[in-house]
Amino acid sequence: MTHSILKLALIAAVGALASLAGCQTASTLSKKADGDWSGTPVRFDKKTNVDGTFTPVFRFVRQGNSNGGDFSIAADLSVTMPVNAPIDSLGTSAVSATAAGMATVRGTWYASDDDEIELTYDMSTLVINMDPEVTFELANIWTSTDTPTERTVSEAVKRAFVKQMTDAMSMTLQRLDDLDDVSIKDNLMSCEFLKQKHTLNRIFD
Repeated sequence: MTHSILKLALIAAVGALASLAGCQTASTLSKKADGDWSGTPVRFDKKTNVDGTFTPVFRFVRQGNSNGGDFSIAADLSVTMPVNAPIDSLGTSAVSATAAGMATVRGTWYASDDDEIELTYDMSTLVINMDPEVTFELANIWTSTDTPTERTVSEAVKRAFVKQMTDAMSMTLQRLDDLDDVSIKDNLMSCEFLKQKHTLNRIFD
């Protein structure tokens, strides 16, 4: 009986130590992650039906000695839409239009392990701001050349672009619920999200 009790006590002690070690490693990750991190352009998944990219900046704000806190993403957007414009007398027509924008959203983050950060969004905070200047790609059927030109678009076109950006970011955020295989060395963070490996750079004020 005594032997069994000692064995159970030993198992419990080992489990407690393992749990403590896990907390410590998650705590280390949360300390290192605290701050702003810039990423590289990420193409929207084909399931979004949007032709474009978003370039995220992640902001992790650690609350006290906890393993997480407040979180936000600010993402530069670039979205292209097809245009069915008539060919003019010079053989020129607009075949596509590309708009730039900025998406911002807030939420919370939590280092759940030594290499994983869980993300939770408040989707009511998702805001899309679009640059009114849109770049049109003009194609000439006689010379086989493309010429970009910028112009301010109508409110209807702007609404169409904003809807595309909103839909794409909403669908993307539903899948971007964690950063996995997180490793931070010096001012670089390597991680995986949206089933792709990424390298983020720390931003200094």
